[in-house]
Amino acid sequence: MEALAEKYPSLDNLVAFVRSLDADGETPDSEIRFNDLVRRLRSDSALAKDRLQELSAWPGNAVRAWVAASAGAIIGRDALPILEALLGDPDPTVQQIALASVLSLDRESLRRHLPELRSRLRSGYNRKSPSGGLLQIVWAILRLQDIDSLPDLRILSKRSDVPEWLQRNAEIAIEYLEQGPQAVFERIRSHDQNNVLFSCRLAWRIGSKDAHAALRQCADHAPDGDCRQTCHRFKEALETEWSLHDPPYWDVRLPY
Repeated sequence: MEALAEKYPSLDNLVAFVRSLDADGETPDSEIRFNDLVRRLRSDSALAKDRLQELSAWPGNAVRAWVAASAGAIIGRDALPILEALLGDPDPTVQQIALASVLSLDRESLRRHLPELRSRLRSGYNRKSPSGGLLQIVWAILRLQDIDSLPDLRILSKRSDVPEWLQRNAEIAIEYLEQGPQAVFERIRSHDQNNVLFSCRLAWRIGSKDAHAALRQCADHAPDGDCRQTCHRFKEALETEWSLHDPPYWDVRLPY
């Protein structure tokens, strides 16, 4: 145990590492240090979980955000209880990072948190985030095909305290859940200029031949140059993804 204590990262070691990231940002050296920390933490997974559990309640937001981002990489699915608790963190940014991590580790575990996530669509907005943290919730609902969220999406689509583009994204999500993918493809084919990015992203995630046909039609014939370029980029990205994996691509990082 004495040897383990000498080589195993202490809470002070971990907090100091996170604070250095907060001060200096990510560097090649910080990546090396992180990989070394992960290696040492994994030498005792039970102790690693205890360390991360303690850090998940740390007063500093940056420390809790680091736990939300890193716990899954360190202890895998054993991190889920910690990450699910962080979904209710008082800091909205920590909530967002935890949501992304839970989706990556075990999206089905999010279903029991859907009532809480839906409530955020009705009120609240993280001013530190361009999307207020709400777009990420919309994507989670789409990923889970949660039609019970439709009333909350309708409220989001009419909220005057959120950006208009987010209201429109909510409208597209409603159409997708109610009418299926063709509603999204029709928006792309009809050159819905104000919503082309979100529609293209959703079509790329669906990844079907119909999605590709809609993107190709837009890339070739949209009257607006920006729309043509956006559709072309997503069409090419979809073709690349086809060569690597079968669709859909809900769990693959968006290309743009």
